Amino acid sequence: MAKEYLIQFTVQCRNSISRAFPIDMLRYDHCCPASEYDSGLIHETLSEFIPITDFTPKPITLNYYSHGNRNWTPTNGRWQSFGYEVLNICTPKPIS
Repeated sequence: MAKEYLIQFTVQCRNSISRAFPIDMLRYDHCCPASEYDSGLIHETLSEFIPITDFTPKPITLNYYSHGNRNWTPTNGRWQSFGYEVLNICTPKPIS
């Protein structure tokens, strides 16, 4: 059985114009928010009630669960196409 790893990475919006978090990237990179706090940050980017002038980009941490591939990395170019950048990729942690 392949060893499983948790790989955490952080993304952040590069500007307030393209602030809406690209929800489809969760599917594309097979990842999920690392915590309830990170889920809230994603929700905040989608809010129509926060004026663009009041929006401050914050880092959002995501989890990827790898089945045997400890060298996985997020698709940086695709994140950038949505106005987000990958800030940090943590060392994979074995979970099984």
